[in-house]
Amino acid sequence: MSGSLLVATALFCAVPSSAADAPAPDAPIRLLMSARDAATQRAWLDHARQHWGLEPRHHLSAVHASSYRVTPALAEALLADADLRERGWRISALEPTARIVPQTRSVFAGGARASYTPNDPYYSDQWGPACIDLERAWAISRGRRRAVIAVLDTGADLDHPDLAGNLIAGYDWVNLDDQPDDDNGHGSAVAGVAAAVIDNGVGIAGCVQERIMPVKVLNAWGGGYVDDIVIGIQWAVEQGADVLALPFGIGTPSPILEDACRWASDQGALLIAAAGASGTDLFMYPAAYTSVSGVGALMPDCVTPAPFNNFGFGDHQVMGNLEFLAPGMDILTIVGGGYGYYSGTASASAFVAAVAAGYVDAAPDAPAAAIRHHMQTHADDLGDPEHHGYGRIDGAPWVD
Repeated sequence: MSGSLLVATALFCAVPSSAADAPAPDAPIRLLMSARDAATQRAWLDHARQHWGLEPRHHLSAVHASSYRVTPALAEALLADADLRERGWRISALEPTARIVPQTRSVFAGGARASYTPNDPYYSDQWGPACIDLERAWAISRGRRRAVIAVLDTGADLDHPDLAGNLIAGYDWVNLDDQPDDDNGHGSAVAGVAAAVIDNGVGIAGCVQERIMPVKVLNAWGGGYVDDIVIGIQWAVEQGADVLALPFGIGTPSPILEDACRWASDQGALLIAAAGASGTDLFMYPAAYTSVSGVGALMPDCVTPAPFNNFGFGDHQVMGNLEFLAPGMDILTIVGGGYGYYSGTASASAFVAAVAAGYVDAAPDAPAAAIRHHMQTHADDLGDPEHHGYGRIDGAPWVD
């Protein structure tokens, strides 16, 4: 169907949906209406209320769009209505993602120790922090909770003892309530890498001790709709998020997602996304957008890109998947109420989101563009940009 958009979490491998996963013929359809400007959008909202009694599921004011759940018959009529298009109202049907299968591993290879060692009992099984020099950063500061990282994913384990202390209020845009519980595990894993509570004598050590805002935009299967993601971006920025962790990927470009990311960047947020895990140079969105930093995974030797990384250099000027590399293979994190190992570019993006939050904490008045530039110029060069971006993210660029 024209205008359909697919989303898949990048830490996982997407697989085709089975016939059993298809919606029933009479199931509600989600439509997206996008307009040229705010005035045109307001005209549509009034028209939809007066003629069909429709109220938007999401009002996406940042990108002049709104979404609706309608009957199949009304969807067919609206999609075929040429008069609506002549008024400047673009209507398309949204489709959910394919189902996903988690990519987990149990083999661990360790990294070198440095200046500061937390007391968390499983820290000896975490190679990632030392790889990007976080232990030297921790000798100066482990975070002062000045920054907010919004994790747009499947939610978070709100009661996990190694995560709850760093969580702040979030929202569930899938179920439209204020309890973004994680019924998949992906969001908790990403949040655990970024900011599991350090030095509490429990579990693992997160990269920074900043605040995590869980924003549930993906469902129990790890999939979702682009309008949920866009409203999640808009809401998180309006609630004061400094860093947006976007650990998922879409294989098809989405104009409203691109507009939302650009808007969030213009508001001063740093956007960090997973580069994708299909091992090709095909663009993965939102990582490929110039307003977003795409992140690929490193192997446990801390220099070799993971073979599953999507490649192709991209930064604030050039579209592409890879801007940075970070640890992404056999990463110990929060899993199923306990702990386990995950691999993928989503894990890697969590490291970079944490480093970005550390910058915000250290220099709260610095513009986001300046922070991103500093991250680029201080990354450790590992080789050709097509497969390495600017290089391995540096977790302590201010330490000699």
